[in-house]
Amino acid sequence: MPKIKPTDNDTMNRAYSGTIKNKMTRMGMSVQTFGTIIGCKERMAYTSVKTPESLSIAKVRTLVRALRLTDDEILEFIRPT
Repeated sequence: MPKIKPTDNDTMNRAYSGTIKNKMTRMGMSVQTFGTIIGCKERMAYTSVKTPESLSIAKVRTLVRALRLTDDEILEFIRPT
């Protein structure tokens, strides 16, 4: 089978997921705590880590504050490379 080239969106989603998981691990934060911080249940927290399209701008702002994301980290999953 031929290799499928990931789209820009797939690449950005992977960068987002990796950044969020990395920050959660560094801060010792569980998915339950993450969900509480952004104001949703545990299942939605899992979904929001895997698919950033499901997050509202308010939740993204809360996420940035809670995980102390840098500008570079934010741009990494917003702007295509």
